[in-house]
Amino acid sequence: MDFTALTQQLIRAYLGDDAQSTRQVMDMVAEDIIVIGTGRQEIFRSRKEYMAALERELVERHGMHFEVLSLECAVHPITPEAVLVTGPLIIYGSGAEAEGEPMGVYMETRYSMVYRKGADGWKVAHLHHSVPNIAQSDQETYPKTLLRQVEEARRLAQRDPLTDLLNLRAFQEQYRRIAPEDAWLYIIDIDHFKQTNDAFGHLVGNQVLRELAAMMVSSVRATDVVCRMGGDEFLILCTGMRGPEEAGALARRLLEGADKMRRDTGHLESLSIGISHITLGIGLEEAVKKADQALYQSKAAGRNRYTIAR
Repeated sequence: MDFTALTQQLIRAYLGDDAQSTRQVMDMVAEDIIVIGTGRQEIFRSRKEYMAALERELVERHGMHFEVLSLECAVHPITPEAVLVTGPLIIYGSGAEAEGEPMGVYMETRYSMVYRKGADGWKVAHLHHSVPNIAQSDQETYPKTLLRQVEEARRLAQRDPLTDLLNLRAFQEQYRRIAPEDAWLYIIDIDHFKQTNDAFGHLVGNQVLRELAAMMVSSVRATDVVCRMGGDEFLILCTGMRGPEEAGALARRLLEGADKMRRDTGHLESLSIGISHITLGIGLEEAVKKADQALYQSKAAGRNRYTIAR
């Protein structure tokens, strides 16, 4: 049996765009075939399921036509009644339009299929079609790539997408891990930020948030934890400070940094800051509540200032 020619015939029939091609595929696969395609949902456990999927695909192609640019077949006999065929497959699809212009799709894939000999001859009992992971570099094993992807997903889950600061959930985890016995918590709020958005638009407002985040990171120590709590409010957790004087010194640096931003761009008015002192046994919720009360006092006193909760 020429399994190379048989494989070429099957793949070209699969890429065909008419009912005759679908019937040809049906004649070449086993009734109990297992098919694993490139999509997460593309797992079929019988010829009936696979054929139904092919018929739906014909409707959804919307005039797309596919051709085989390159097909290699490596034949690996397993038993006298079973043969494995594998190889790379490069496909080009054309015919669709984007904004009135013809569009082509180039797909570099690979496949494996198992032929099984039965009473009705050789049929495909297993077909697996996959797309290489383009994030995986040459000579790299898959677990390394997977680990990098997991680490990146974890980083993104902990970060605010606009400012790249820690998000509130990650900040809460940091607070629990540090379990501060002597620390200072800051709530920073942008004064009249809604007016900035109304006057200059949300794109400018977003840029203000990004620049403010960068200013805060450059103003604190490497051990301090900075977070975007939400909207125009931020949190900073500082340990190892020598009393209210040092806590106030950081607040003054933040106010001066905001004033420089105002003079440079005119898009940021000022900041109001509330600070609470954390001692052993004080949870984050209580610390935030005390800092928020101090923030309210800063707002009530005219803004552009800091208040340390008593």
